[in-house]
Amino acid sequence: MTLVVILLFVSFSLMSENLQKVVNLEGTWKFTVGDDPQWAKPEFNDYNWENVYAPRTWESNGFEEYNGFAWYRKTFRFNSSSLDVSLFLVLGIIDDVDEVYFNGHLIGSSGQFPPTVITTYDLKRKYHIPKELINLNGDNTIAVRVYDEYADGGIYQGPLGIFYDEDNELLSYNLSGYWDFETKTKQNNISRIYGVEVGKIFVPGYWELYGYNDIKGSAVYSKSFMLPSDFNSEDLMLVLGYVDDMEIVYFNDELIGKTDDLKNAGNRNIHESDLLSAYEIPSNVLIKGGSNEIVIKVFDTGGYGGIYEGPVGLITKRNFQSLKKRQAPKSNSIWDEIYNSIFD
Repeated sequence: MTLVVILLFVSFSLMSENLQKVVNLEGTWKFTVGDDPQWAKPEFNDYNWENVYAPRTWESNGFEEYNGFAWYRKTFRFNSSSLDVSLFLVLGIIDDVDEVYFNGHLIGSSGQFPPTVITTYDLKRKYHIPKELINLNGDNTIAVRVYDEYADGGIYQGPLGIFYDEDNELLSYNLSGYWDFETKTKQNNISRIYGVEVGKIFVPGYWELYGYNDIKGSAVYSKSFMLPSDFNSEDLMLVLGYVDDMEIVYFNDELIGKTDDLKNAGNRNIHESDLLSAYEIPSNVLIKGGSNEIVIKVFDTGGYGGIYEGPVGLITKRNFQSLKKRQAPKSNSIWDEIYNSIFD
């Protein structure tokens, strides 16, 4: 078995994404303090709510020294009547805890609300929008329930918008979507999120974004899929995007790679979660005209975890070289400038 490893350095935890914006959501939102589940409904009349600017702390919008629950709402329309791509709602960073509703349905949450608060004040919110919830010919409403425990609160850092991942166009077979998901600890209320059942999770995305806040150390992803009999299976790799922190990967019960292989390929100084994970698929392992199964054991050493950023799927080696170039670190961030000033 030949292992192909492509590794990228990205300074600190800032990954190079190729998200293309479909809708800009920065600007004026409706806002009120308090908490009422009726505010998630798209038909609710928020005319008398305050106008605030997002992204910006609610203290900067005139709600000084307020801690507790508050809601944001925004109604918008798509400019296109046809979008044949998977869309993500990106809400930047929210302090401390949030639930996000799209047209009245909960599509994701981060952290844990009182009485036992788990803050995710530093986690970038990026939630998948199920296609069946999208209204391409009329109004769409986003409602965000937020809890702030102390200090500044709210949707305080962008970007804010609806995006799709341009890198998915390079895939021969896209494997993003809902995967089976097993953890050692029992999880509560996961089934409240639209399209997600207990034992399922959307990939890619930090597992904290879908309500899994109490995972201790490890979890197992698995997915079965059918390939057509005429599928071109030559020269393929399995790309898993970025994994926090370490993984062991099986394809049809055969081990095809693990993080240690990536680290040992001359990249000992790169943090595991900053590696672009990609493994060659042996030609005798892939099944055309039948079912294939991928099993990924992920080990998290602290902080956030999971297969957190795409693309995820089957890709030719040639297209992977294009992906590698796209994923190269950008030079316009302050962290890149600091890194270059030290090591150049």
